[in-house]
Amino acid sequence: MQVTLEHLPKSSVALTIELSPDEVRPHLERAANRLSERKPVPGFRPGKAPYEIMRKTVGDDMIFHEALEPIVRATLPQAIQEQKLLTVGSPNVEIIKLAPGNPLIYKATLGLLPKVTLGDYKSLMVERKPGEVTDEEVDKLVSELQASRATEKLVLREAKMDDKIELDFTAYLDKVPVEGGTSKTHPLILGSRAFVPGFEEQIVGMKGGDEREFTLRFPKDYYKKNMADRDVEFKVKVVSVFERVLPDVNDEFAKSFGNFTTLAELREHLRKNKREEKEREEKERFELAMLEKIFEVSQIEDVPDTLVNGELNKMVDELKSSISYQGMDFARYLESIKKTEEDMRKDLQPQAERRIKLSLVTRAISDAEHIEVSEMEVKKEIDDTKKLYENNADITKSLASPEYSSYVKNVLSSKKVYAHLNDLMGGNEKKPSTS
Repeated sequence: MQVTLEHLPKSSVALTIELSPDEVRPHLERAANRLSERKPVPGFRPGKAPYEIMRKTVGDDMIFHEALEPIVRATLPQAIQEQKLLTVGSPNVEIIKLAPGNPLIYKATLGLLPKVTLGDYKSLMVERKPGEVTDEEVDKLVSELQASRATEKLVLREAKMDDKIELDFTAYLDKVPVEGGTSKTHPLILGSRAFVPGFEEQIVGMKGGDEREFTLRFPKDYYKKNMADRDVEFKVKVVSVFERVLPDVNDEFAKSFGNFTTLAELREHLRKNKREEKEREEKERFELAMLEKIFEVSQIEDVPDTLVNGELNKMVDELKSSISYQGMDFARYLESIKKTEEDMRKDLQPQAERRIKLSLVTRAISDAEHIEVSEMEVKKEIDDTKKLYENNADITKSLASPEYSSYVKNVLSSKKVYAHLNDLMGGNEKKPSTS
């Protein structure tokens, strides 16, 4: 096997691999055997027809087609190892020469793991935000619990703030009904700010059976881009008005939520939960801030297109899932913002490259600090996950795949890196001023 290496821009290389007819022959014979199993030749048992008979039966082209993938799968890793390359992503393979009795020549374009030169991250400082919970925050949580226990009474008067109403409505953009903009007997608590700003104020003063038309300007940052900063017309009919009666907030109120005997105990429980929530959020923010700081002082080679395209595929899939979760069709969403999927990928490319580079920084820190994840740690994590899905054969099967094992190892490695950086940079952290 002869291998020629060519360095390309963006941390990529091209390997031109030439195999002699003698090196190709065993692969062709195995391919012919596989074909004879699927296409038995009269007079021979499946898989036992001689190679020359199969050439005459199915032709050289079919045999070569059957053999190509196994040939690349067997020879490309060997060529990568010989050249001592650290590759990433899937290769792009191009057949250069393919003819019976001649050498087989193909070219594989691969991305290399970009080199990362870490800056002096050990002297960096990251500010940690306090996670204390104020009395006002606890008051808000208690109010939310109080609202969840409100009783409702149908009334015939005009609606006012804090009432619950049921209404029929349709939204129009340029006189055309908005997709997903129609609802019947839709519940709404006036004052909850659940609708676009100004909508609830338009409902105040209406009684059951009243109808009204009005126009509202949508916010510039509205998530549906086709409606952002646009005038949207509404046709609304109030079906019912309900007066909401809130329970008194006292010890009896606290007892209704379980193992609490006093309001003070309930408040302390809410404070504890809120503090834990803030600590989780701060942990995530702090970890990202550490990486961002290190990223800023480090040098990273250009990211190969194979890695960028792979990350873009993930990001587009995430966006499609998000759009679907909101009840929208992705094609219609793209139409509404006047973009193609290719336009979307171009918009997301800088973010994809940054996500990859942050991941590369994490890997570089793991190497620099000699952080390792053992096979036993990976196995324990997978075994623990399997216990949660022991009755789901499909998930259990996917958990046993090499891809999932690699994913778990990366996750555990990242956790160890964050913990190490927390000890390192947390010791350098910029404390909030107490003056």
